[in-house]
Amino acid sequence: MSKSKPLQIAIFGQIDGPIGGQSRLTMAFRDGTTGNPVVFDFHGHKSALAPLQMVWQSLQVLFLTLLARIDVAYIAMSRTTFGMMRDLLLLLPVIMLRRPIVAHVHGAEFEDFYRHNAQFARVKAFYLRHVTAFVFVNEVFVPVDPELAARSTFVRNPIPTFAVKAIARRTREDERDALPSHQEERADDTDKAKVARRCFGFISSFDPQKGIDLFLDAADRYADRADFVIAGGPSHIDRAYGLRLLERINTMPSIRYLGYLSDPTPFYDACDFMIFPTNFASETSSLVVIEALATCTHPIVRRHNRLVDIFGAAPVSWFDDASGLHAVIDRVLDWGPDHLRALNDRGAPWVQSYFPTEDSWVSQVDQIVTQAANGERSSRSWSNSK
Repeated sequence: MSKSKPLQIAIFGQIDGPIGGQSRLTMAFRDGTTGNPVVFDFHGHKSALAPLQMVWQSLQVLFLTLLARIDVAYIAMSRTTFGMMRDLLLLLPVIMLRRPIVAHVHGAEFEDFYRHNAQFARVKAFYLRHVTAFVFVNEVFVPVDPELAARSTFVRNPIPTFAVKAIARRTREDERDALPSHQEERADDTDKAKVARRCFGFISSFDPQKGIDLFLDAADRYADRADFVIAGGPSHIDRAYGLRLLERINTMPSIRYLGYLSDPTPFYDACDFMIFPTNFASETSSLVVIEALATCTHPIVRRHNRLVDIFGAAPVSWFDDASGLHAVIDRVLDWGPDHLRALNDRGAPWVQSYFPTEDSWVSQVDQIVTQAANGERSSRSWSNSK
């Protein structure tokens, strides 16, 4: 491989369809890498044509790799049995022709699925053995097993570009509001309006594991005291479920539905609070919590899996179940504007001190992929900074 030529990178991950956190990061790497990417969008999830599409993709990978047009593979690693089998089918030509593989682990259940669950143990071992480098979303998830740790590093999830712009905009507004005339205007208008009616938001795909039912039940319960806004829509994983929820949303006057947003800024501008009621075992450094903190939208987060390990020091309100969510909503509705603003003023600096920008994230992942392609296996040489 000539070092003067850009790497030819096969990127495996979801691109088309509803955009979630992992999908957006796959897109960010595709758009930001210094290499030449060839994208193989994931197929599956109850599609009758999915097996044929995956076989065709695998043949495409084989063809490109044989022509020396694939130097390294980058994959958003799956942590389900179906996803693992799909990964292996797509990666088999890369494995056969001994090209490096970088697997980005976006969830928290790597150890549980690959190390402690004995189902398909040999298949899992085969998969793990052929991965050149693992990239985890936080240092707390890097395996302690010495052999895996030697191939592992982490790059914390990024603050999306739109949220960085929101921080800059908020800084300019704070500077403007520091003037006496603006301080008086803010107290008379903005703060009083927020005390009168606060807005709670949900942003995600309509997946049973995202906990949207908890949000809708809360919207019914507090319709006379607050407003609610939703961004997202039916998921490809269970579209029938999502369509049923959409029908329910359309009958609820307390909810404003925004649909899917390529730029979530209008959603966060509309909300005082972002509710994240996830049931997913894989939630870790969730982008929506990062986004909420960065945009001065107070996060109300279900205490699930390892989220507290990442956001425990951030200004976040936590709950465990439906009654706990209602208790938090009761409490935050009684907050005065000064208390809410004080929490929000802590959020953006905390996010900036802990997470990288999207450009920095892409640069770090790009470095890891490049080093893997060049045979630099030691995790000690990789950048583990924020």
